[in-house]
Amino acid sequence: MLKKIIFFILILGGLFFSDNFFTFQKKIIPIDNFKSPLFLTKKQKCFLPLHYSLGKLDNRFNLTSEEARQALLQAESIWEKAIRMNLLQYDEKANFKINFIFDQRQERTLAYKKLYEQLDQVQKTKGKMSKEYQELIKRYQIKLDVYQKRVKNFNTDLSQYNQKVAYWNKEGGAPSDEYKKLQKEKKELDKRRNKIETKRKELNKLIQKINLLAQKEKKLVENYNSNVRKYENNYGQKCHFDQGKYFGDHIEIYQFNNYSDLILVLAHELGHALQMKHVINSHSIMYYLAGDQDFKNLQPTKEDIEELKKVLKENHCL
Repeated sequence: MLKKIIFFILILGGLFFSDNFFTFQKKIIPIDNFKSPLFLTKKQKCFLPLHYSLGKLDNRFNLTSEEARQALLQAESIWEKAIRMNLLQYDEKANFKINFIFDQRQERTLAYKKLYEQLDQVQKTKGKMSKEYQELIKRYQIKLDVYQKRVKNFNTDLSQYNQKVAYWNKEGGAPSDEYKKLQKEKKELDKRRNKIETKRKELNKLIQKINLLAQKEKKLVENYNSNVRKYENNYGQKCHFDQGKYFGDHIEIYQFNNYSDLILVLAHELGHALQMKHVINSHSIMYYLAGDQDFKNLQPTKEDIEELKKVLKENHCL
């Protein structure tokens, strides 16, 4: 309900006005006939600007005092720019404190952030490994095709050679010139066999490299999944919790994901400190749940402004 200040005009008895002239009535009215005098309602004083300061700041938030102060000033300016009024005032001596209380809520957030960063690193590393794995498989396939063709050709030539040797052995021995040819052919086959053996060893080394890479990739994924299971064991249950809370004489901040999220939490709780209540638009700063707000360009919505103006009027600040 908007309060209005009504100003009363007290008309003293005996003063009359007409269109052309005025005169004083000479009749004397007894003092007893006067009614009790009316009094002007005294205008209540606006409580703004609200002076506040940074209180406790747990170092586990990984936030410096200056960073926290700048975040507060940024959150403050969101409301002040929207309404063009000095609503809040940072004052080191102010009793109204903004305290950063570290508990399981931020601990959970940091654990998730670490897990998410690890996932990002795992995905990058796994991507590189997968690319290298595919390149090695491609190289292996090319070498294997060449190797298999050489083995096939070698076995064909070896079979022909063995048939010749068997024939001449059956005949009791080969003539001198034929013997020389067979010996030369045998040397060539031995050289080819040695080269093929070298290629076989190279293929096996390449297979070992591929398998080792596959094992590393498997271990990388298993290690990450193990950390996921640990996180789920510690924080697996879904829950809703307060990121911050206004207590009337101070504010406590419990959780934020990043700097932009911190600005929203501070702006929301400072809104409560200005006596603002929750509004129904999920994109509003004063909506009870964070998520749909524009974190990159946080601005009060129409509903936020209406709620702020209502509070300012109720507290005689407009």
